[in-house]
Amino acid sequence: MKNARAQRRDLCSDIVRFAWMATGGEPVTVDAVLEDISAGGAGLHTEQPVPAGAQAMVTLGEAVFYGCVCHSTPCDYGYFSGVRFA
Repeated sequence: MKNARAQRRDLCSDIVRFAWMATGGEPVTVDAVLEDISAGGAGLHTEQPVPAGAQAMVTLGEAVFYGCVCHSTPCDYGYFSGVRFA
């Protein structure tokens, strides 16, 4: 199976703030585990699903990344969400 990513993702394990707009328009902000990251996107582990297509913001310390949620897939102990950076 061919990997669709154009950039290599670096594995990590940091706690970040993950925010998005819920389907009803209200903002949701949670702590998430940053599993991997590249210049083009990141993979995050959350306790709840995140709507695909939602505009998202990932904050790690002073760094803020904006993007769009590509998927939120059930996994052990929660959901794995992919974010493509803008």
